Amino acid sequence: MFSRMFARRRLRALAARYEVPAFSAVAARLLDELQSEEVDLRRVTALVAADPGLSVRVLAMANTPCFGFRKKIDDLPRAVALLGTATLEGLVLGAMVGPALPKGARKALDLYAFWQVSAVRALLARELSRVLAPTLGSRLFTAGLLLDLGMPILADHRPEDYARILAESRAGRGTIAELEREVFGFDHAEVGAWAAVAWGLPDTLAEAVQAHHAAEEAELPAPLVAVSDIGPHREPPEDLESEAERAARITGVPADIVASFFERAAEQADALAAALA
Repeated sequence: MFSRMFARRRLRALAARYEVPAFSAVAARLLDELQSEEVDLRRVTALVAADPGLSVRVLAMANTPCFGFRKKIDDLPRAVALLGTATLEGLVLGAMVGPALPKGARKALDLYAFWQVSAVRALLARELSRVLAPTLGSRLFTAGLLLDLGMPILADHRPEDYARILAESRAGRGTIAELEREVFGFDHAEVGAWAAVAWGLPDTLAEAVQAHHAAEEAELPAPLVAVSDIGPHREPPEDLESEAERAARITGVPADIVASFFERAAEQADALAAALA
């Protein structure tokens, strides 16, 4: 009990001295609009257009192969109309979070590889949702994309320690979360949940981020449970065979179908990661 209380104090201390990078004013208003009960698509389009960096990233993400549009989407009104608000919210959140993550994390963490694996996880969650929970696809895509958002924050906070954590995890000395708890007293899931709350991201997303390393116990949706342990300590697609077998066991989806999902996600991840990194 004492050690847990001490860890909570250390997390609060980190939160007190580490300023979470802020979203732009336009991005914050856009997030509010997307979460309102009656979304005004014209206002959404106008807000995206008002932030040139955000509009470029949203269009770049919309034109990646994972969304399957045959013709290039080159204007925002068409992108908003074709994607729909649920998918657009995921794209906007990804486009907002990417630039907001601390660039100092690059000292310990390959941010392109980070987004590549996050993209694999998001695309897999969406594919599995189409079989298991079609109405949750866009929400689980977003959650899959952002589950590990606490990692760059910890990597920026203590880069030398974090580089050692990643090296020890790759050497098989423990999971990243286990090694983080040994060094910091808390892990990236807790830090990511704190950041999600500080940024005003949806409560369901913050809850998924916090619980994703105990996903089954937290009763997260099966597609998210199936991909929750895919992290930047793994290199896609080499490690995906064992992950596909695990996902098949968890979801009950036939292994050959899950394997095809993994192959497609690995093929599409690079383009999505390039739009985010």
